[in-house]
Order: sequence, then structure tokens, then C-alpha cells
Amino acid sequence: MSMQKLFFCLFLLLFVINILSAQEINSSELIENLVENIAEESAEDVDLTELTEQLSLYLETPFNINEATYSQLEELQFLSDLEVHNIISYIKRNGQLASIYELQLVENLSSTSIERLSYFATAEKIDEKSDYSLLKSLKYGQNQIFLRTEFYLEKSLGFSEIDSAEYQENPNARYLGNRLKYYTRYKYHYKNKLMWGITAEKDAGEAFFGEHAKQGFDYYSAHLQVNKIGRIQVLALGDYQLKFGQGLVLWSGMATKKSAYVMNIRRRENGVQKYSSVDENLFMRGFATTINFGNFDISAFFSHKNIDANLSLSDTISDEIYEISSLQNTGFHRTFSELEDRKVIGETVWGSNLTYRHKEFKLGLTLLKYQFETELVKEAKPYNMFEFQGKENTNAGLNYQYQVNKTFIFGETAVSQNGQLATTNGAVLNLVPQISFSILHRYFQKGYQAYYSNAFGETGKTYNETGLYFGTEIHPYKKFTISAYFDSYSFMWLRSSIYAPSHGNEYFLQLDYQTSRDLLMYLKFKYEEKQENLSSDIYAIRQIAAVESFQVRYQLSYNATKFLNFKSRIEMSHYNKSLSDKKYGFLIYQDINYLFQKIPLKLNFRYAIFDTEDYDVRIYAYENDILYGFSIPAYYSKGMRTYFNLSYEISDKISLWFKYSQTFYSDMQTIGSGKDEIDANKKSQIKLQLRYIF
Repeated sequence: MSMQKLFFCLFLLLFVINILSAQEINSSELIENLVENIAEESAEDVDLTELTEQLSLYLETPFNINEATYSQLEELQFLSDLEVHNIISYIKRNGQLASIYELQLVENLSSTSIERLSYFATAEKIDEKSDYSLLKSLKYGQNQIFLRTEFYLEKSLGFSEIDSAEYQENPNARYLGNRLKYYTRYKYHYKNKLMWGITAEKDAGEAFFGEHAKQGFDYYSAHLQVNKIGRIQVLALGDYQLKFGQGLVLWSGMATKKSAYVMNIRRRENGVQKYSSVDENLFMRGFATTINFGNFDISAFFSHKNIDANLSLSDTISDEIYEISSLQNTGFHRTFSELEDRKVIGETVWGSNLTYRHKEFKLGLTLLKYQFETELVKEAKPYNMFEFQGKENTNAGLNYQYQVNKTFIFGETAVSQNGQLATTNGAVLNLVPQISFSILHRYFQKGYQAYYSNAFGETGKTYNETGLYFGTEIHPYKKFTISAYFDSYSFMWLRSSIYAPSHGNEYFLQLDYQTSRDLLMYLKFKYEEKQENLSSDIYAIRQIAAVESFQVRYQLSYNATKFLNFKSRIEMSHYNKSLSDKKYGFLIYQDINYLFQKIPLKLNFRYAIFDTEDYDVRIYAYENDILYGFSIPAYYSKGMRTYFNLSYEISDKISLWFKYSQTFYSDMQTIGSGKDEIDANKKSQIKLQLRYIF
């Protein structure tokens, strides 16, 4: 019997045995499901560090729901807009909760939401006499230090030896640094009042000290944030991010896209927030504040930093830069050519937001100006003729929210300096407790230009798109949920992947069944039809092809005991281009999560087999990782993947994480390409992290 058949038999055996003995859902799995659902639409480029960290923090130290803000509840993602509003309104109307389960009296709040919320929040009496003081925050706050490293055991071409002749011919043929990634961070927080920290990172291949990195780490970040002191709602110094309106003008952090949370289509703005992640370009550096004057919140911000860019015209003698061809967001500085693009131009951003609130109504005005020190001149291509070029741009946007009865209405309309418009408007309706609907329309003119925008849409790029989204969530029975959406979109102008106006449709259906802390399973279907360029050298003019993709997934999560959790998944994908190029793929995995009783050790283990015809039918799957980390690898080709993740509490102050993962490809002799090519059919990674609390 082959290994694949043996594993499949084991998968079915565990499925049958453990469904009969399921008892409790692991609380940490909530974070896993949230992160995976949010990341699936953009698994290749989304940075979920901030979300993972915030949810993990709430899991470790739950917040007091009696003093919770809209932003805190919205950060949990699984609560709908109406649920958040109804929780806040209930507490304001009836006073502090005596227990988290008093939420059962909140109108239209499902038992599933209450159960999930109980992991992240508590209900404690607020001490009205307790006032914030700097002395108290310095005395009772918590310090944490993180030290992390990760690397691949197999050496890729970029880290191999090179002879002098090859080096003279191509000095960029090898990386300048070693294959270890270093990450260190210090952070301090006192409740949700005072936070500061420093983050430093070196990617694999980047130099660490020495001639090419005299500053040591390649990236440094520092932040300080103070909340709710008198009229000052937020004061941020150092690195921070901004989220206003529906993202048409300014949204510099993580933004959700289409997901299984079909009702969460509204961008959940939280204004000014600290930044402590490792994206090296898309953040602000300077100061920002929000001040309250009754029904008005006034925010002002200023940022200046150097960013990465591709040079296209410069003076080699004076090093003066005249033109850049594009902005770089990879954050990699591993070779001489990548170092040439590092922090080469200055970027200045400033602006403000004025928000008015009155009962169920909110109106906001956002103004933004950003300026580059050097002219951006892109290569002349038909698809980018309407994209931003030049040195500066201005954006203005008006956003609104209004709730009437059980309907939540929201939207934003914005204009860029060239007079082009973008608008998005939507509503969430709760017809009866068992049925909810969501609808969103967006229209982004092809010439709308906003570098820091990130609105809800198919691509996340707020231009050249129009679309209409419908979603519904139905609770036909107490433990059963149906989630579905339909999204129809079109692009009025060319894109880099298709040299003609195009359109597409996407369909999603998910069926969830959950007994109270006993068993969780779901069945998901997703189908999409769109258009792309046809890869062919036969035609002088690139032909357009119809593309269809279909995915189906079944997952079962269950606990054999209080300390032993199992999760099983089977997923299949189908890809069809031009009605002839049909491709198929599947993934099966079994997770085992065990919490040791006599020692403070937790184990996560996975064994997976996969078989996909190529990268077009790749399948993404979330993995357990070190604390505040996340991993969503793509399964493609044919082989198996396994990992185990260990977390051990050495003491109350010191914790250690260790993760080992390996992907074996049965149909490949080399992995990757270029400097990342590995001369082997397996790829093994190790991650180590130490946390010290004091």
C-alpha cells in the first residue's frame, strides 16, 4: 500500500472515531479560522501580523466588554456591524454586564457569536474612581522582548560559493548576507492606554553589519501611542498607520477582502493606530493625533520617510536622482541591485480627517496630500496610461454611516487631483434574527489615483473597476449557518494580465455546523469565471481567454479529549482556461493538536498530501505557527508536507517556540528558480522564537 493510500485510510479512521468522542473546540482555532478566511483571497501578499498579534493578545488577556469600544469589537472580525452596534447599545441602555453570557439578551446576537466572544472578552465591573496616570501606566505595564530566527536547511543557489570570474561578470548572482532571517522586538503596553516598542528585522540574504549593512538590521521601526487622555483620543509618534472611511483615500494597514464572513463588507476604520509590523514601505513615520470636541473628532497627521524605488535616470557623479520608474514594496535588499533601490527617495504625507457623530449617524471628511522628492515616470504601456505619474497627488473623500432600525448603510465618495472619482456604497440588513443580507456597489474610474487607498473590491487597487456584491447569512437551525455571496465585476480598461476590458463573476457558498463547543465542520464551494490573456506566441495580437476556477473544501474539527484536538480537511480545485486547458488538484491533511498535562508544552502536528497539475490549481492552507507569526503556504505540484510546532513555557516569564516544516515533491528534482533555486526535491524550514516578559 502506498503512503498516500495509507494516509487516506488513517484520515477516514480518525474521522469516524473522533466524531463520536468530540467534546470541545480549541479556543486558539478561532484565530486560525479568522486569519485563514481573511487571507484566502490574497494569501500571497497580505500581512496579517497585526491582526494575529491583536487577536492573540485578546486571547491571552481578554478585554473588559463593559468598557469596549466599537474598534475593539470590530477587530474580532466575526461580529457583524449590527451585532457590534447592538452590544454597545445594550450596555449603554442597561448598564454594565454581570456576565459575558448576559449577551444572550442582546437583540439579534447569535449564540455562536457569544460563544466566540467569550474567548476574547470578560465582563468586569468598571472602577469609576480609577483614573489614568502616567505613574500607574509605568508601574503596572508589561514589557516583552521577542527574539526570532528562521531559515531553510537546504541551501539555495543565492547562498552557494561563487568564483571570482563569475562574480566579476555578475556581482548580483549571489546574496550578500547569510540565509538566516533575524527578527527582534521590544514592546510595552498598559491595558489599552499606553504602548511603545521597537522592531528590527533582517531578511534572509540581507547583510548583517559589515560593509553592506553598517546599520546592522536592514529594517528598524519604533512607535509610541497614548490613548484617551482628556480630549486626546489618540496620540501616535514614530511609525503608525491610518484607516479612514471605506479606504478610497487612505487605508495604510491590513484590509479585508471577500471572505466567509459575508456580512463584513464595510471597511472598519480605526483612524490612527501604532505600526509594529515588518512591511518596510506602506506605513507612516512622524506624528498623528485625534482630538475630540463633543460630537466631532479631528485627526491630523504628518509623515516623512525614505522609500524604495527603481531608478531610471540619475547622475552617477553627484548621485542626484532625476526619475524613478516604479515604487518597490518587497522590502528585500539582498543584492547590489536591490541595495541601489533601498530608501532612495523621500516621501512626505500629510492631511487630516474630520468626523461628526450624532446618535446613529456618522459623517467623515478625509484630506490627503503626498509628495515624492523625485518624478515618477512609468514605462509607456497601454495598461498603465491612466496610473499615477509625477511628484505629488491630492485626494479628498467624504464617507458616511447611518443605522435605521435593522439596516446599516455606509459609503464613501472620493476624488483625486486629476478630477477622477471613486465611490463605494453598501448596506447590511437584518430582516429577521435568522436572515441577514449585505449589498455593496463600487465604481472606480480608470483614472482615479490614490497610492494609499485600499477599498473593497476584486483587486484591492482602487481604480479601473466597477462591481456589485450580494451576500447573505442564514441560520435555519440553532447550530447550522449558511453563508453565501455573489460578486459581479468588470474592468473598464486594460490591466497587466489582460490587454482588453474584461469582466468576471464569483460565487461562494459555505455550510457550517457547530455543536456547542463540541464539533465544528463546514463545507465550502467557490466558483469564479473571468478573463485573462491567452499565453501563445502564435498570434501577433494577444488573445483573450475565458478562465474558470472551482474549489470545494470539507473540514472537520473535533476534540477527542480536553487536551487532544483533531482537524481533518480535504480540498479539491479545478482550473480551466480557454475551455481546453483543464487542470485539477487536491489536498488532504490531518492535524493533531495536543496540550500536555504534566508539563507546559503544546504540540501542533500536520501531515498533508497534495497533487496539483501546476501552480494554477495551487491550494492555500493556514498553518499553526510561532506566537504572533502566521504561515499560509501554497500547495502545488505533487508530494507531501509535514510540520510540527512546539511551544514551551520555561517559566511565567520565559516562553520558547520551535517549528519544523518540510515539503517533499515527488515529481521535481529542483525547487524554485534563479537565486532561490534549490538542487533537491525537498524544502525544510526551522523557526525559533523566545519571549521574555518582565
